[in-house]
Amino acid sequence: MVGRSTNTKLKSVTTVREVNIFVSRLHPSTVANELHECVSEVVGNLSVESITCAKLNSKFAELYSSYHVAVKVNANDFSAAIDMLNAPDAWPSGALVRMLIIQQRCRQRIHPRLIGCADHFMALGRENTPQD
Repeated sequence: MVGRSTNTKLKSVTTVREVNIFVSRLHPSTVANELHECVSEVVGNLSVESITCAKLNSKFAELYSSYHVAVKVNANDFSAAIDMLNAPDAWPSGALVRMLIIQQRCRQRIHPRLIGCADHFMALGRENTPQD
């Protein structure tokens, strides 16, 4: 249970959660700022603390770009953020978007900007491709 009262005698702290996604099959010339703008539009009016887009080394860099995207949101908006970021209509046709669970040992060892490949992640989800 999370309190909702506007009691002014007690103050609570804001809890922030991080939604991590893997985005791939983007055009090779896609830059982090373009993806950042797209994610900002997707999460809309949620209480977002930060959005980080880190380009990953793609196996076939001349064919597509891949990114790790970390979105820090107010814990109250966590579930809504996951739903919004998993919506197929939020992403370009053919883009691959998966939820990531970052293993704790990797989180302590590797800063997201330094990650060179997606091997440090466990990807969950499904491809966001048009349905026939």
